[in-house]
Amino acid sequence: MRLSAALAALFVALPASAYERAQVNGKGPLLFWATRGHSFQIDSRGTTDLSAASAFEAVRRSFATWAAVSCSNLTFAEIAPAQTDRSVGYVPGATNRNLVLWRAQSCASTVPAGDPCVTQGGCSNKYDCWDYGSTAIATTTTTSNTATGEILDADIELNDSGFTFTTVDGPPCAPGGPQVGCVAYDVQNTVTHEAGHTLGLAHSTDQTATMYALAPIGETSKRALHPDDLEGICAIYPKGGPTSVSPGVTPPGSAPSGGCGTSGAPSWEALLAAAALVALRKNHRASATATAAKTTAHAG
Repeated sequence: MRLSAALAALFVALPASAYERAQVNGKGPLLFWATRGHSFQIDSRGTTDLSAASAFEAVRRSFATWAAVSCSNLTFAEIAPAQTDRSVGYVPGATNRNLVLWRAQSCASTVPAGDPCVTQGGCSNKYDCWDYGSTAIATTTTTSNTATGEILDADIELNDSGFTFTTVDGPPCAPGGPQVGCVAYDVQNTVTHEAGHTLGLAHSTDQTATMYALAPIGETSKRALHPDDLEGICAIYPKGGPTSVSPGVTPPGSAPSGGCGTSGAPSWEALLAAAALVALRKNHRASATATAAKTTAHAG
């Protein structure tokens, strides 16, 4: 009995990796970039909550956080801010910019009843609106090759129609109260998490991790990476070693990659806050906080 108890205590004490890798359609090949990192482009409209300088710098710091990981060698080149096209998703044969943009209106209140996009998809691009759950802070849409898991495009949308974004340091904002000098939904906190999704990380079960699936009001802890995040990203993109891919897939740089697959249905991961937490919504209504990551498959 004493030996069993000791073994049980030992197993509980042993550290375990909590990070998860995203897969094609949630069950296919592991996602990865053939390059070590990717470019990104911030949409020039930004958010009405903040100056462009403040909001854009927070986005840049988010990607710089992942680039600073010493056990990997990720880089993120910034493309000049977009002026017109706010469409997200992969376009074969075109330049895919890996957009970061805020959606200022909700599709629920913008899209006409009976519009085909409601059932067929695409309302967000057609009407430039937030087409995801009202409890989501942000979402990442990632398109990949179904046969290999190679990521082709990754776009981040922030829910500007439902949440107030800040970049300051301070105490959490009170729901319905003044929003000066306090933290509502921190841009860097949010985008650092979403940038992890663009790189092929799914949600972690480690509550201290940047990739953990909860983001309460006033949180800034996801601005910095935590041990589980570092373990995950360095397992995928180890400095001096080959990129980690699914069995049967050729690692980038060692030989030409495999052929194309068939398109698949989107898969989702939702980042939800605890039920007891109250979000600071622009209309001051109570809501749970959330961010989400979506992956789409593409015939490569």
